[in-house]
Amino acid sequence: FNSLVGIGVQTTTYGLEIKKLAKAMNVSGNLYVNSTSVGIGLSNPTAKLEIQNYEPVTGNLYGINISTKGNGTTYGIKVYANSSIAGGGGTTVYGGYFETDNNPGISAGASYGIFSNAKSGSSTPTAYGIYANASGSTTNYAGYFEGGNVHIDNNLSIGTTTPKARLEVF
Repeated sequence: FNSLVGIGVQTTTYGLEIKKLAKAMNVSGNLYVNSTSVGIGLSNPTAKLEIQNYEPVTGNLYGINISTKGNGTTYGIKVYANSSIAGGGGTTVYGGYFETDNNPGISAGASYGIFSNAKSGSSTPTAYGIYANASGSTTNYAGYFEGGNVHIDNNLSIGTTTPKARLEVF
């Protein structure tokens, strides 16, 4: 036994290599792999990777928890979406789509589509909770808000990075 396992291959140079599975594979009842998709917590994934966790918990529940450390620019998650690669002809492309449903009709806390918290050490001069850029189109919006109110808890500036009042327009 040499610690290399190959399924569907004659020889392998990897710890585990699986090729040409004609049927789906179920591992320990939680991971399901078929010819095109991977499901964690469900046996019929409808996306390339689908994760479902309906286990009741006390405290915080994270569907995905990613911890990343690096010496240069470090991304916890990087998403690239391009309609010409993903089948073509699409009119709308979302780099990320987030939706929450806090059980309507049940008394619950707030519902956040995106919650961001940026922490910075004393040697880093700036922390951005959300940083956005838009370019290359006829009309570019770095931020576009539709429906609902916009709440700013501290100062708001337009044209300056150092507002000295609740609203400062430069």
